[in-house]
Amino acid sequence: MWRLVFTVVVSGSLLAAACGGDSDKPSPAAGTSSPAASATAKPPTDEKDLRSHEAELRDAATAWQKSLFTAGAVKTYSYFADDFKDKCPLDDFVGVVALVKVFLGDVKDDDIEVEITGIRYEGGKAFVDSTGTINGDELSPDDDDEEYPEYWVRQDGDWKVTTDDPHPCDTAGAFGGDSSSDEKTPAATGPGTSRADAVAIGTAVRAGDAEVTVLTVDLDAEDVAAEESSFPSTPEPGNRFVLARVRVKAVGAGDDTIDVGQNNFSMTGSANVVYEAYGENTSCGYSVADQLDAKLFPGGTAEGAVCFQVPRSDRGLILIFEPQFSFNNKDRRYLALQ
Repeated sequence: MWRLVFTVVVSGSLLAAACGGDSDKPSPAAGTSSPAASATAKPPTDEKDLRSHEAELRDAATAWQKSLFTAGAVKTYSYFADDFKDKCPLDDFVGVVALVKVFLGDVKDDDIEVEITGIRYEGGKAFVDSTGTINGDELSPDDDDEEYPEYWVRQDGDWKVTTDDPHPCDTAGAFGGDSSSDEKTPAATGPGTSRADAVAIGTAVRAGDAEVTVLTVDLDAEDVAAEESSFPSTPEPGNRFVLARVRVKAVGAGDDTIDVGQNNFSMTGSANVVYEAYGENTSCGYSVADQLDAKLFPGGTAEGAVCFQVPRSDRGLILIFEPQFSFNNKDRRYLALQ
């Protein structure tokens, strides 16, 4: 499913991969099995019972499809069934959402219109077909059948979305990579390659074609943010703004450029929650002046601010950097803020 999301993002047909496709297409026959057919979220449920919750399904499917492109990873992840989460841990999903935002930029909920065009119930599953627009541009469904279409199931009294795709968060196939192998990319080792070995403030660490350094940190930056912004915002009760000034240097070769900005960063701490730059209640809103945003040739350097809203109770904060088009965790780097 996610490989198709990126294929469609690149080609410009955005919602085709997020939606079920053309309602005239046959869905997988009940009782047939895919390579991962055993990984369904729930045993088959009576179709009559499923239909009695159709209004809830329409609301959930619409909200999920919008959240794919507008919300933070944690919120979008909450729509998935447990079996999807088993195949795609949250850490991997954060990278997927970051890549979507690289392509789309800052998409607002009002920019997207979704229309549910049909629902089919088969074998305890609900297949939802839909069409949509982004900023008024019509997005037509992909004409190719999906090998692993997503579907909805009832789980703990709610509708949850999942897929039989054994590698739902593998994005390599969308860019011509080999996504069929079960082999894992060898884990990176060395300073900054794990939370337990996060590099200290002032220490540069390489991540792909970028070299990243945290220069300074303000662990309670509400006053600073307000002073530097024409549109000051305040954190939610119990939260604080954490603002880090960072330096990024392009260290690749030739004329390949890299884009660096707030989307490349996230934050975590002792609570083991990932805070995203543009997530709900994790963003600093418009309060960041001198925000990092640059395109660099090799040898180029940019400095700027990245800001996150985090609970005051969370300690041991760590900044996470992931390069553009990072398809696995190999180039992810961790930089200590405390």
